[in-house]
Amino acid sequence: MKLRYRSFNCLVGLLVLAVIFSAAAAVAQTHPPYNARVRVYVVEPESRWSDYYYSPYGMGFLAFAYDTVVTMNHLDSLNRTITWNGASAGFGDIQQDNIMVIAVIFSGDSTLKYSEPPLGHPFYAHAVDAAAAATPSQQWPNSTNGGYTHTVFVEVGTGTWCPYCPATNNAMHGIYSSGSYNFFYAEMIEDMNATAHNRVATDYNQYFYPTSFFDGAYRTLIGGEAAQSAYTPFIDESGHRDPHLFDLSTSVNWLGGGSLSIQLHMKNNEVVNQTPAVPEAPTGPSMSGPNGNCTFNASAVDPEGDQMYYRFFWKTGDTSNWIGPYNSGASCSATHKWSDSIIAQVMVQSRDEYGTASVWSGAHQVIIRSYLAGDANHNGAINILDVSYLINYLYKHGPFPNPVIAGDVNGNSAINILDVSYLINFLYKGGAGPKYPL
Repeated sequence: MKLRYRSFNCLVGLLVLAVIFSAAAAVAQTHPPYNARVRVYVVEPESRWSDYYYSPYGMGFLAFAYDTVVTMNHLDSLNRTITWNGASAGFGDIQQDNIMVIAVIFSGDSTLKYSEPPLGHPFYAHAVDAAAAATPSQQWPNSTNGGYTHTVFVEVGTGTWCPYCPATNNAMHGIYSSGSYNFFYAEMIEDMNATAHNRVATDYNQYFYPTSFFDGAYRTLIGGEAAQSAYTPFIDESGHRDPHLFDLSTSVNWLGGGSLSIQLHMKNNEVVNQTPAVPEAPTGPSMSGPNGNCTFNASAVDPEGDQMYYRFFWKTGDTSNWIGPYNSGASCSATHKWSDSIIAQVMVQSRDEYGTASVWSGAHQVIIRSYLAGDANHNGAINILDVSYLINYLYKHGPFPNPVIAGDVNGNSAINILDVSYLINFLYKGGAGPKYPL
């Protein structure tokens, strides 16, 4: 009557290793340098160009004073002084009191988007992580004003030929002038400026005019909407994104003759969240009967003292939800029961309150039997009735134990008077509990 678990155990072991390696691959332990694109937009708050209905554009784009890719490690700083010659760019007539620069950091990560939804005119969007602006007399660094995570930046693809574009021009100008929203914007007037055309036609693959691209097309609004309420939810939603954290500021000095000196400062201020420790293998019972509640304990320490959550692997396809929060280092308990006969390899994984998870712990083995040793009458309890049942079976031709192996109380693969004695000793003399055959 020996039970053979060897081949089953090997199969479970392979499954457990697959889970461990899969989880380990999913947890990144390195923090690569951050790649970003920095653009400095030169705009005229009251544009030299007018829309279809002859109203001057607000924040009309002239040129990029700076457009380059940068790579920055955690806490790296970058300072640049840029001299922009308006005359060389074809705008030597700019005025000191009607010029602004807007510095914008675009993430190096990209997301496939469509300017003609759902699948037309694809392009790769790069979200805005920070924006700052300045005139010769004032500066506005990237900020969290209004509860935002950063200053939002909006680009409007527009044209003087477009009869629908004045609605967007008026709405955006009104929202910005209200001062109620933490954002800057630029009107990319594609038919008046080759650089603007290239930006909207190539980078955004724009199809409809006008189209407003919020935070590098994190959100997109197609068409000319007159109501400000059509735009403000997109500004708010963009402002509550979780961007890469940057300090960004800019200032501008008027050099005369249409030239500007632009100072740019940025710092990669992203918080690098450390991975919590891998828990030790859970502690708990090593054997249980059918549908028996088994309680397991585990703990781990977070290097930053963050709140901790835990989840338990019970078997392939059966993993608990995250349990918590617990203080760093505090013990977590979870109870589980198996309905089938199995050699379970129980593991635990930790994560901190920010979602950074450890790899899975080592395994704690639990043998789950489909019967309860000593429960000869199969009523779910071990008591004097089982002693009577065994005596009746052995000496009075009573019914067999259910299952038969449940009558092997001492685990020696035989049912005889020794099992009766073992069970009495367990119940009334503090003897060892029933055993299962090896």
